[in-house]
Amino acid sequence: MARLRIDVVAIALALCVTGGAGEARAASLTFFAVASDRGIDSFPSDGVFDGVFGNPSVTQVTIPPAGDLSSAERTAVEFNLGAFLSGTIIDSVTLHLQPQAANANLGVGATETGTIHGYTGNGTIEVADMNVASNLVGSIPGPTADGQVSISLLASWLQGVVDSSASPFAGLMFSADPIPMAATLYNFSGVFVVAKRPALTVEFHGGDGPPPVVPEPGTLLLFGTGLAVAAMRRRKKAPG
Repeated sequence: MARLRIDVVAIALALCVTGGAGEARAASLTFFAVASDRGIDSFPSDGVFDGVFGNPSVTQVTIPPAGDLSSAERTAVEFNLGAFLSGTIIDSVTLHLQPQAANANLGVGATETGTIHGYTGNGTIEVADMNVASNLVGSIPGPTADGQVSISLLASWLQGVVDSSASPFAGLMFSADPIPMAATLYNFSGVFVVAKRPALTVEFHGGDGPPPVVPEPGTLLLFGTGLAVAAMRRRKKAPG
């Protein structure tokens, strides 16, 4: 009986030492936008966006731009993922948008829908980023409530960016559906206010994410010694 107890202690200690040696556990990270700008489909409006404003402090969509009823706007933001997510499996992606003004909303009306399109970026907003309308990864249905809005995005979009070695930047382009004739569709904070920048919360597992929490060797030694002492005491008390 005493031998069985010691064997059980040894197995438990072995499991403790080897626990967490497999695949990294699920984790979550939040990335803030590092670049943003607006683009314009200028007169005559043909659906092809042919310019950027060069104003990265503002991320907003005004349909149409002020004083030009024939044109429309889009905006784009990019996030620097670095190499940390290399080889990981993306479980979910959530976008967080903060309106620019306090106690305000993004401005998406009851009959409007903001569309979100994903692409692989390079850290700079370019004309090409405004023309990725086919890759729909999420939407913002109106009317939007006051304060921060959180939107679930397709994890497959970010998985594709992570799996590609071309660039560590993930981009999102925002447009309107349908395009109203005169309205500010949505208006969220510029990239210079870090706490209010558009943010991505990514849940993932595996790859190069944070390693599993494993007790330090000293902790394992103390734990193992305690188990061994307890086993020896039980053995001494065992009859015969």
